[in-house]
Amino acid sequence: MKTIYIILALLAFSLISNSQCIDPEIINPDAICQAVIDPVCGCNDITYNNSCEAQASGVTAWQPGVCGETVDCEDLGGLDFGPCLAFLGVALVDGSCQFVSGCGYVSGQVDYSPFFFDNIEDCQETCGGESQSCEPVDGVDFGECDFVLGIGILNGQCQSISGCDYIVNGVDYSPSFFENEDDCQACLENNDCEDLGGIDFGLCQLALGVALVDGSCQSLSGCGYIVNGVDYSPYFYESFDECEMACSSDPECSPLDGIDFGDCEAVLGVGVLNGQCQTISGCGYIVDGVDYSSYFFENEEACEACIDQCIDEDLIDGTICNQGYAPVCGCDSITYWNACVAQHQYGIISYTEGACDCQNPNAPDDIACFDLWDPVCGCDNMTYSNECYAFYFGHVTSWVPGECPNSVEEVSTLEGNIFPIPVQTVLMIEMSVVDQYQIELYDAQSRLVSKSQFTGDRGEISMVDYGQGVYHVIITNTSGAQFHQRILK
Repeated sequence: MKTIYIILALLAFSLISNSQCIDPEIINPDAICQAVIDPVCGCNDITYNNSCEAQASGVTAWQPGVCGETVDCEDLGGLDFGPCLAFLGVALVDGSCQFVSGCGYVSGQVDYSPFFFDNIEDCQETCGGESQSCEPVDGVDFGECDFVLGIGILNGQCQSISGCDYIVNGVDYSPSFFENEDDCQACLENNDCEDLGGIDFGLCQLALGVALVDGSCQSLSGCGYIVNGVDYSPYFYESFDECEMACSSDPECSPLDGIDFGDCEAVLGVGVLNGQCQTISGCGYIVDGVDYSSYFFENEEACEACIDQCIDEDLIDGTICNQGYAPVCGCDSITYWNACVAQHQYGIISYTEGACDCQNPNAPDDIACFDLWDPVCGCDNMTYSNECYAFYFGHVTSWVPGECPNSVEEVSTLEGNIFPIPVQTVLMIEMSVVDQYQIELYDAQSRLVSKSQFTGDRGEISMVDYGQGVYHVIITNTSGAQFHQRILK
């Protein structure tokens, strides 16, 4: 438990005894010491009745207790171990086990190394002290028993938790439970978050974790968690997601489209779904390891206010965005081409990576696409002329290069292209050879809706008089060879 520190202490004592354990200048055989038995072990491995006798013998450092015996615990509150940021270990300080840093284990000629531990758990096991933990118990299965264990932090809130036992998979979670909700709330409010802006953790490159700095979660490095005697370790998190969840003052306006919270009927709250504020039920806020509790609102009014703030027209500044397709789902539940387009062309203030869904009926349609044949297969299994048509007019959010394998109902024996797909007014046809062609247009119910002809290698079909939907084009040449293509208007 304390093996490392005992070894260090013995090594330190050995070094001291060889160099400066005895200082002849402070030897005072006439010193008057009280007859108090409070034994100390000098750095010369000799036991003295008390520290006064040790000092009168010229000893420069000592440990409490008889040489060869180990004193388990002592509260080190108020002791100064120097301004250095070297991590010394964990010790009992003012009634609770804390991380301690300093220049060394000696303070006021007393060597306190025996009172340091490797970790918080060993310190609490030996010294007792404050053991209450503000750690949440998300994902811990305490069993199906109805025994009330107490109040714990679950999904970012203080909740009554039942189960069979505090110990799960060998871990004792009893310190994470509170007797009442007030104690839990106090722990939640006091330990979850504190802005560490302006605090200097030293020039060391040791990765401390993620913390709130000047209003945003940032990764911090330094020499240790203790600065000017204050231990800031409770305010560090392992990931940006944990920091954002703990320190975010307002819920996200991001949509919850496509997230399955389970079939339970428990009301989770009000969230943005399909671009509207809706009451959402489910089994819990955590789905696939992601905690969505910060995406919920207490009432519809708060949610609506957040949606109203989704667009900031001041962000629309004419920035020319990279054309690379990297879809984001805006807080208005619309999928945008990429983050730059969302922010600088449409003023979206928040978004999540990835498309909202395969179909994006609210996609912007004020973009002019080039009539180029560079086919892609959309996530709706439709072939589109190119990426631009697929996104802005087909309203699909993902695709793969090339035509869809089942985009034709029969095997084509002619080579040609039809574009744009989807079509708005006129469907253009390009065939590989000059010939006389017959064009047949069928609707989704395989009914013939038009029939025409053209000569050469280029033709067209007017789609003005036809409604939206899926159509099937069959082009036949004079020898009976055919080209088949499904299209979308």
